[in-house]
Amino acid sequence: MSFRGGICCHILAVIVLFLEPDQVFSQCEPIEEGRPFSMTCPGGPCGNHLLYEWTMVQTGASSERLISHCDTTLGCTGNNNFFTINIAKNGTGHQSTLTVHKVSRNAPFNSEGKWTCQYCGTDVSTCSLQIFVKPVNPKCEATELTDGTGQLTQVQISCSLDDVYPAAVCSFKIVQQDGPSASSLSSGSCKRDVSISEFYAGQNVIDAKIGSSRQPNLEQIKPITVSPSIRL
Repeated sequence: MSFRGGICCHILAVIVLFLEPDQVFSQCEPIEEGRPFSMTCPGGPCGNHLLYEWTMVQTGASSERLISHCDTTLGCTGNNNFFTINIAKNGTGHQSTLTVHKVSRNAPFNSEGKWTCQYCGTDVSTCSLQIFVKPVNPKCEATELTDGTGQLTQVQISCSLDDVYPAAVCSFKIVQQDGPSASSLSSGSCKRDVSISEFYAGQNVIDAKIGSSRQPNLEQIKPITVSPSIRL
């Protein structure tokens, strides 16, 4: 999660300094794979030589790993091609920042999991980092379903894609072509059977929005057209 402007950063520092010992401040939200992730951990005065310890538990793992430690020399260990951790003076205390250059759900460095910053022997900040991947090459098609007499009763909408993480969610809208009517179907499965009663007389166009289950602002996704259109 990134913070915009100096005001945000000062507010964050004040919040962390007044946490109770058993409270942990979280600064975290789902992030798209390939983007950078940053986590800041400020702290007040501390008499220890070892100031910070950064740990991580990868999703699905049972053990915690020490990622880095920072001390009064204002140096941090463990920096590599995947992430950087630094430390600086911050008033009468210090501030350390973790930056994962490109978050990934795969080897060689799976950055999805619980990141924790410990300052002066106490957990101060934590993030259960969740990664998402937007659908790649989504396509949707409509299949007309009939009963034993050949009467059209349902339309099956089915969507496919090359990649998504962790799961795809879909919403559909039926639009009367060259007409004023439109109706939205509830979000959820990317394969569903729609009763013919949901459609309008004449030509019907089905719009689909497909996103990741962790993707924010799903309503802002650009729709794609389901093929073919349905005529009643």
